[in-house]
Amino acid sequence: MVSAASHDTIPPGLELAHRKFSTVVPAESSGEGRPVRLDDLDLALRLHRLRLVFFFSGPAGSVPTPDLKLPFFPLLKPFFPSCARVRVSGSGRPFLHCNDCGVRIVETRSESPMDRWLDTHAPLAPDVVLGSDVNFSPLVAIQFTRFSCGGLAVGLSWAHALGDAAAAANFAAAYFRMLNGNPPPDPITLRKPAAALPPLASPPQSVKPGKTVTGSWLAAPEDTMETLTFRVGGEAVAALAAEAAAGTPFAAVSAAVWRSLARIRGSAAVTVVRFGGAAREWILGNDLTVGVAAPPADFSLAELARVISRETADETAAIAALAAAEAAPPDLVMYGANLTFVDLEELPVYAAGIGGQLPAFVGCTVDGVGGGGCVVVLKGAAGSDGGRTVHVTVPQAEAAPLRTELLPVFGLL
Repeated sequence: MVSAASHDTIPPGLELAHRKFSTVVPAESSGEGRPVRLDDLDLALRLHRLRLVFFFSGPAGSVPTPDLKLPFFPLLKPFFPSCARVRVSGSGRPFLHCNDCGVRIVETRSESPMDRWLDTHAPLAPDVVLGSDVNFSPLVAIQFTRFSCGGLAVGLSWAHALGDAAAAANFAAAYFRMLNGNPPPDPITLRKPAAALPPLASPPQSVKPGKTVTGSWLAAPEDTMETLTFRVGGEAVAALAAEAAAGTPFAAVSAAVWRSLARIRGSAAVTVVRFGGAAREWILGNDLTVGVAAPPADFSLAELARVISRETADETAAIAALAAAEAAPPDLVMYGANLTFVDLEELPVYAAGIGGQLPAFVGCTVDGVGGGGCVVVLKGAAGSDGGRTVHVTVPQAEAAPLRTELLPVFGLL
């Protein structure tokens, strides 16, 4: 199945009503007044935000809202930096001031059934921006949306400066475990130790200077962007992987999008983002690898998949070094500086649920995407038999022709 929507707007025929706002703080003071350093890579990614939305049908939708909110009180004790607010040191370097200000909670409902929202999920995670007064803006916000069919969506809006998609997914998994009556996670390392940075030899090609929405940590849009969501079945994924001789479905699916988009806009370098895995000894931070690859002369699916899998030049350290080069970090855009492929295949978003009921569907998108576009690949829902969910954010003028290109490729006609 496929749909298209402007990234954070609600399409015609759908609406959200009865919004109610509140704030949840830790049950006990935790980290009060403690400064938490933002590493150089955190600062390089600070103009981006992640949105994760978990959809539940059946009995999970009947859990009362107070019961949904209750786990956050103990959860925020080990995850206390999620309650912090941004401050700027005298040198101009931002850091987190842990003052237990809490996370924002939004409650809302839709008179439409849940299945109409599966491919238009971004509005179901709160539209929160760090700014214009960044000192008071929450790093994390949660939205509970109830649907006319009795379903429930739990949406997480997560500042990328706080951590990557794996960190966001671990936060969500800890919440669901506690909602099911399990104890909060044991105290673990707060952040991965920062590695020493090599000198910046040449500017990385996977980022570019970004303009911000005035006073905020959000990249100003270069163009009107549109997100296409494809729910690709396992049979189509297997066929692509066989044609591409790819080691992973991610490489095969990404190669298909790259080839189709090149027919529309021409060939250009791409960025490939991978994560260090969800099994970590720390709870926050960006442990990702950012590689850049030049387009090959041969645009066959197999060659494109090979380049994505094996021919990327790692620029992660160079991006961090660029952010560290000045006391006040530069405004950078990474997602969409080039066409950017994001590998979330191993993200355990279907591993935890509500009362033993796993999510019916999970979506994940990125805010602040540049004009090069962004492709996020996740595992498909249970029952998809090895399928993949593919979110493709591109300039609006490219969305319709790209959809036409990809529908037969993904076996969705």
